[in-house]
Amino acid sequence: MRPTLFVPVFIYLALCTVPLGLGLNLVLFPRRAANFLHDAFVIFPPVESFEAGRRLFYRLLGLMLLAVWAVGMYMIYSHIATLIRGL
Repeated sequence: MRPTLFVPVFIYLALCTVPLGLGLNLVLFPRRAANFLHDAFVIFPPVESFEAGRRLFYRLLGLMLLAVWAVGMYMIYSHIATLIRGL
C-alpha cells in the first residue's frame, strides 16, 4: 500500500467502524456502554440498573448511530460505484 493511500483508507475505516461498534453496543448493552461513555468522557451521567428511561435513551442513541453508519456506508458505496463507472 502506498503511503499516500494510508490516510484516506484509515479515515474510511474509522468512519465505518466507530459508529457501528458504538451503536451496536448502545443498542445491545445500554447500561454497560453508557457507563463506559461516562467513565471515558464524562459526557453522560452513569446509568443504574433500575433506570429504564435512561436505558431507552441510550438505545435510541445507538439506533441513531447505526443510521449514521448506514448513510455513511451508502455514500461511500455510491462514490466508489461512480468512480468505477467512470473508468
